Order: sequence, then C-alpha cells, then structure tokens
Amino acid sequence: MSSEHREPTNPFPRYVALALVAAVALGGLVFWMFTVIVHH
Repeated sequence: MSSEHREPTNPFPRYVALALVAAVALGGLVFWMFTVIVHH
C-alpha cells in the first residue's frame, strides 16, 4: 500500500506541463496583442 503513494506513472506532471504551456502561450499572446495595440 506504500507503493501507491509513490507512483511514477502519475498524471500530475502532465497537468503541470500542460498548465505551464498554456500559461506561457496565453502570456505571449496577451503580450503580443498589447504590443500591437500600443504600437498602433
């Protein structure tokens, strides 16, 4: 039952990576839009 606490095949890393990628993509998009609006 102790091995259940340490599972190498956990969906946690996947969620973290997905959240990180989504945050970076969103941040970049917002920054790019802001730059375009300011430059225009």
